[in-house]
Amino acid sequence: MTTERLKQLRLVEKLIGYTFKNTALLDEALTHASYANEHGARSYERLEFLGDSVLGMTVSVYLMKRYPDKDEGFLTKAKAQIVSGPTLARRVEDLGIVGYVLHGAGKASAEVAASAKVKEDIFEAVTGAIMTDGGLAEAEKFIKRLLNDVMEKDFSLKTDSDSKSRLLETVTKRGAECRFEIAPTDDGNPPEAYVAEVYIDGSLYGAGRGRSKKKAEQAASAEALKKFK
Repeated sequence: MTTERLKQLRLVEKLIGYTFKNTALLDEALTHASYANEHGARSYERLEFLGDSVLGMTVSVYLMKRYPDKDEGFLTKAKAQIVSGPTLARRVEDLGIVGYVLHGAGKASAEVAASAKVKEDIFEAVTGAIMTDGGLAEAEKFIKRLLNDVMEKDFSLKTDSDSKSRLLETVTKRGAECRFEIAPTDDGNPPEAYVAEVYIDGSLYGAGRGRSKKKAEQAASAEALKKFK
């Protein structure tokens, strides 16, 4: 490992709030398959596998304790919202660590920067690296620190009218990517001041209008749910 790479990893440690005893694990967690294939290194895929399991277990135990009277169906839906791909990807973006991921040349570089799935994988890989280096307690601290706001939501208040949550849950189960585009209406027709479009794997699945951005997203999600089944 070069001195420059070690400096980068030390910066990442500060960003994620955990100091590794074995920095090679963090290096592995931030190595995309495209780089690994070109340089004979190990990609983050094994650590991602471990991190996915640790994440699922941590959230499951948390939900079981918080909602002792809820059934398996409720717990499954709540868990899906907490560990959804878009949520994990946003947390990695917020941390600002994508720029420290080693990747191959050309097209692979753009993939790492743009792909929500890659960012989701990085979240899980870093979780797996922390688990390997510091144990379950440290991995749980990392997960709860980054997902605290989502985990503390009162999922018992969710209703079937929450079309966006149901859409994200369905999309996540299929391994697809979902994004929303929102803009003010250009027809000067309040009270429906916003229009939202929802794209799944790059294809437009629904559009909706509403008084607020949230209502427009709900309307678009309801339409998308009719098509994405």
